[in-house]
Amino acid sequence: RGSRKKLFALSDGLEQSLADFDAIVRADRTRVSQVEADSRGRLEDVERALREDRARVAETGRSCSEALRLAKEQLSSFRQRLQQVQDDGAEARDQLTWLGGQLSDLQRVGAGAAAASAAGQMPEWIGPLRALEFELKELLASQVEDSANALRSVAQVVEELRSEPWAEQIEPSGFQASETSHLSA
Repeated sequence: RGSRKKLFALSDGLEQSLADFDAIVRADRTRVSQVEADSRGRLEDVERALREDRARVAETGRSCSEALRLAKEQLSSFRQRLQQVQDDGAEARDQLTWLGGQLSDLQRVGAGAAAASAAGQMPEWIGPLRALEFELKELLASQVEDSANALRSVAQVVEELRSEPWAEQIEPSGFQASETSHLSA
C-alpha cells in the first residue's frame, strides 16, 4: 500500500509536471507565433521601404539623365555659337585686313589727288573713290556691329548656363584652353 501511494503520488506529480510542461510549450508556441508575425511585418516594411527607395533612385536617375541631356544640348549649342563667333571673328579680321589695304591704297591715291587738286585739277576717279571709301566704312561698321551682337549672344548663353542649378556641379575644367585660345587672337 505504501508503495502504491507513492506510485499514485508520483503519478500525480508526473501528470502535474506534464500539465505544466504543456502550458509552457503552449506559451512558447504563442510567443514564437507572435515573433514570427512581428518578423513578417518587419520584413514587409523593409521590402516596402526597399521598393520605395528603388523607385526614388530610378526617378533620380531619370531626372539626372534628363538634366545631363539638357546640359549636353546646351553645351553643344554654346559650342556652335562659339564656333559661329570665331568664324565671324575670322571673317571680320579678313575683311578688316582687306579694308586696311584698301584704305592704304586710298590714302596713297588721296595724296596724289591732293597734289593734283592743289594744282587745280580734279581727277574723274575721285567721286567713285569717295563712294568706295564710304562703302568700306559702312562695311566696317556692319562687321563691328555683327561682332558685337555675336559677343553679346555668347555672353547671354554663358549667363544662362551659369544660372542653371546643375552648373554648380560641373567643374570648369570641361573646357580646354585650345577651344578658346584663338578667341583672344
